[in-house]
Amino acid sequence: MRDKEGLENEFRTKVKYLSPRMVERVYGLNRKTLANFRSQRKGPSFLKVGKKVLYPVDELEKWIKKHGILIKTSDS
Repeated sequence: MRDKEGLENEFRTKVKYLSPRMVERVYGLNRKTLANFRSQRKGPSFLKVGKKVLYPVDELEKWIKKHGILIKTSDS
């Protein structure tokens, strides 16, 4: 059986895009904050597919590192 950290790393390598809800669950960034960022044209890059908003994981992680955003860890 794999530990939680191993599962999180596997998830991050396989998943290419996350919905705002999944960004909130994985990284702890509030969905409403993400929506505000989108409306202000700031924050992480995103795509719109129809009405769906998707965040590319690689761009999201670059943005988090660049801006020094504290993210949720498995201990919190």
